[in-house]
Amino acid sequence: MDSGTRAGTAEAAQAGRPTLKTIAGETGLAIATVSRALKNAPDIGEETKKRVREAKAVRQKAAAAKPKPAAKK
Repeated sequence: MDSGTRAGTAEAAQAGRPTLKTIAGETGLAIATVSRALKNAPDIGEETKKRVREAKAVRQKAAAAKPKPAAKK
């Protein structure tokens, strides 16, 4: 992973947008499991997929309610 990718992930986390890591932490699942659940992989149970989708939706709703930081000049 290059520094540009890490920076984008850090900015997403700061902005409150859901990341694989934050969803994994909230659901108690591994990051890889969260990734596969979001991709609708057949080896992930429907209940797990539902948990992941709900956690993502809650995080997205919270991020949308937050004011966005001012643009850097």
